[in-house]
Amino acid sequence: MLTAHSSPRIVSLDTAKGIAIILVVIGHELQHRYGTDGLPFRLIYSFHMPLFMFLSGMVFSLKLRNFPSQSLKPSREILKSARGLLIPFVCWTLVAALIRHRDNMAGYFLRVAESPDRSLWFLLVLFWCRAFFVLVHRVCARAFRNLTAMKLAAVMAVMFVLMRLLAPGNFMGAGLFRAHFPYFALGVFAWQYRVRLSGFLADLPAVLAMIALFAVIAPCWHLTEPNPFSLAHGRVLFLIVRRLSPIPGIFLTLSLTRFLARCATHAAVNALCMTGTMTLGIYALHPYFLGMFPPVIAPLCVSVLLTVVIGRIPVMRVLLLGK
Repeated sequence: MLTAHSSPRIVSLDTAKGIAIILVVIGHELQHRYGTDGLPFRLIYSFHMPLFMFLSGMVFSLKLRNFPSQSLKPSREILKSARGLLIPFVCWTLVAALIRHRDNMAGYFLRVAESPDRSLWFLLVLFWCRAFFVLVHRVCARAFRNLTAMKLAAVMAVMFVLMRLLAPGNFMGAGLFRAHFPYFALGVFAWQYRVRLSGFLADLPAVLAMIALFAVIAPCWHLTEPNPFSLAHGRVLFLIVRRLSPIPGIFLTLSLTRFLARCATHAAVNALCMTGTMTLGIYALHPYFLGMFPPVIAPLCVSVLLTVVIGRIPVMRVLLLGK
């Protein structure tokens, strides 16, 4: 069950984040070794980053008290997000430039600005998601005397559509923001209604339906090539597959988290929780160790150890982990 505890961390969220970052490492290992055409790669890539954005929305939702009527102070929250996300994004981009692009560092920074997926794009896009949500929520909280979740969701959707029209392209992550903000917002609302969500995750017919939907849609996802639906029916179905394919994967991961909490050993759950507390460091470091043996395990373990070391050095912790 997705519940809040008196401890400063939420076990269910850390477990889900641990599963998510392991999927990221597996996906990148598959891409490194076998390319992007294999079915296991496509299944993981169909939902793993939207899953992370969804979980980030859930974590962000922990800050919201008396939701939706009470909003966060935008200036304070945006500054905190800049420290926790933008500073690590810039610093890890500098690390990549020094290690892999020393011959043309200025050109690399320009390419990252034009297409942030050349660096740790998730950090930049998560910053935009937080800032956008906080600003729109603040406007709604002041504009509506009795703000409901439905009103907030409706205004959020309208503002998001306007943002899509006013910010085309992918400069500074605009395109990635458009693709991932819906999952972030879904995570925010899902945590606020986690009791109902837990009931859904415990419903066997619902879980079986998610499995069936994932089995049908996820194999059609492709990283670069047009998916079979787009070839047969055009762009509309392409977008449906692209945007809806993460949904069953997200909810199946939450169901798996619930199952592990009930059935797995404490050691396994604790290992996943520990991994879930180090996602930024693992996300940033593991690409440098892909190809090591044993696959997945070696990059993951080395990244965990280095993250622990970085976390013990205050300056490094602030610059590289945002803490």
